[in-house]
Amino acid sequence: MNLHEAIREAFTVEYLMTPRERLETASECPAPQDDPCYDVIPRTVGERIVGLWVLREGKYVSEPLTEEWMLAHSTPIREVIRLFSTTDAKPAYLVVNGARVDGIISPADLNKVACRTYLFTLIGELEYWLGKLIRRHLSEGEVITLLSSDRQAALDDERQRMQGKGMDIGYIDILSLADIVNIVAKDETLRERLGYQSRKQVEEDLNGLVHLRNDVAHPVRKMSFLSCTDGILQKLERIETLLERITESLKESHSARASSGNTRTLAIQGLGCGS
Repeated sequence: MNLHEAIREAFTVEYLMTPRERLETASECPAPQDDPCYDVIPRTVGERIVGLWVLREGKYVSEPLTEEWMLAHSTPIREVIRLFSTTDAKPAYLVVNGARVDGIISPADLNKVACRTYLFTLIGELEYWLGKLIRRHLSEGEVITLLSSDRQAALDDERQRMQGKGMDIGYIDILSLADIVNIVAKDETLRERLGYQSRKQVEEDLNGLVHLRNDVAHPVRKMSFLSCTDGILQKLERIETLLERITESLKESHSARASSGNTRTLAIQGLGCGS
């Protein structure tokens, strides 16, 4: 199992939901508000949640408590993002554990640390494997020439500083994600390995991931963009596709090297037999 597959199962809706003890509930229909805080309020009878008050055209209306309003507490965050991106998505879902309602989840909850950590880890895995792909196909000298003169100078300074501390380090070890995107965009072989036709296509596709990584890296910032689940879902799908392509490319490269090595061994053996 790859890292992104493992974290998909580990990061679940229970880390995002507003827990039951903090829920805003109402037994009677809430009064209309000019600026309502909630699109969905659980309807209660005593301590039991028996339905929902759903905001429609500025007024709360009663909705029955049906399965379409519920998510299992083990639902992955990846699936939560997908659900909220659909055209028929509910404004919020009750999170259930068996017969018990444990909490509620809305798009605003995607700003929480668990979702940001999931996205950051996923992009981090992509950055790692892109680095492996670059290392497989380009030398250190080739890598540095694909960057701007200013960036080359900055990496030279950083490399010398770290080598001065006794660290055996190359340029590829200190590339930023933005550097990696730039290198992939400029190198035709890397573009082809990842299924891109042009430099512009790479930049349009991957620069968005650089911005997303930078944004989710700061949990203290409230980022309303995370509520735009359709765009986030597209980026998630792009990352997953790229990880699959990198895996296949590295496998092909490994197989080619192994085949070349075997051919060379057989040739040497043949020479030995003829001597």
